[in-house]
Amino acid sequence: MDRDEVRRYVEGALGVILVDKSVIRESRTLEDLVLDEEDIDELFKKLHESGINVKKREKEEALKHPESTTVMALIDHIFVSLQK
Repeated sequence: MDRDEVRRYVEGALGVILVDKSVIRESRTLEDLVLDEEDIDELFKKLHESGINVKKREKEEALKHPESTTVMALIDHIFVSLQK
């Protein structure tokens, strides 16, 4: 899976959660997207259902630091972990 495919999966999962899809940008943080803990859990659940398994540590970081976790960083972490 290439980075663009990962981006589409992440944006698709976010699109299910968010009412206003126009706010989805790679430079946005999870906090900018007004995602609460339940939304972030739902995001990772949707990714898992799509066959993308995110490491527990990365999920915990996103939950602990939504103000500094950007969509781009999340995509990059997933992409790199899939390459291993």
